[in-house]
This record gives sequence, structure tokens and C-alpha cells, in this order.
Amino acid sequence: MVNKCSAYGCRSGYKGTAIDKSVQFHCFPLRNKQLCDKWIAANPRKDFTPSQHSTICSLHFKPSDYVADHEDTNATRRKRSSSVTFVRRRLKPDAVPSVFTDVPSAYLLKTSETPRSTETTVPEGYSVLLGDNST
Repeated sequence: MVNKCSAYGCRSGYKGTAIDKSVQFHCFPLRNKQLCDKWIAANPRKDFTPSQHSTICSLHFKPSDYVADHEDTNATRRKRSSSVTFVRRRLKPDAVPSVFTDVPSAYLLKTSETPRSTETTVPEGYSVLLGDNST
């Protein structure tokens, strides 16, 4: 399966980038509308709408967003007397991506939701001359 990170500026999964086996890809939680909206708001890409194939890589999550699952379900590996412990990281159900390092600061600034006023204010002591169109 081909995975590419949907985060702004991230090259994980793209051709020409080194493959890091420790990077995991997480699908957008499309079935959980509230959590999906948080993921979209956290992603600094403008006008981004995730599809069922959109993913974000593990580089955009904090280590505290994961739970380590130490149980190895592979019976053959469990039988070996190895000192290496198989650790599988799982994303917490309420985790939201929050690490975006390759993003210009202008993208990270959230603009206010309040639209600008269209009313013109005239400073005290000044008057506004309106054209007389009654000629």
C-alpha cells in the first residue's frame, strides 16, 4: 500500500525521500466527525478535504499520543528466547496531530473568524464629501 503524508511540507512516503521504517501512517478519522474536524484544523494545509485514502504520518504526533502495546501475537517469535521485545505503538483514540516543523509561520497563525467591518468611520473634525449626482 502506498502511503503519503497529507501534512503541509511533509515528504514522508514520496519518491526521492529516504524510507524510514519507523514512520507509521494514520488515516483520517472520517467516521468520527468531531475528531476529523480537529485533525483538519490542526493540519496547516489550506482548503484541505481528506478522502478515505488521506493519511498523516507519525512525525506529526507527540510520543505521548501513542500507547505501547507489548503483546506479541506472533507465536513463532514468542517462542524464541530473544532479549528483543516486540513493541507496537498504537495511536490514542483522541490524539490530534500537533507537530508541524516544515511550515512557514504565516500558515500556523490562525486568523480571526470575525469579518472586517464594511462601515467607514470618519475621524472627529473631518467631514465626508458626497458627490451630488442630481445634475
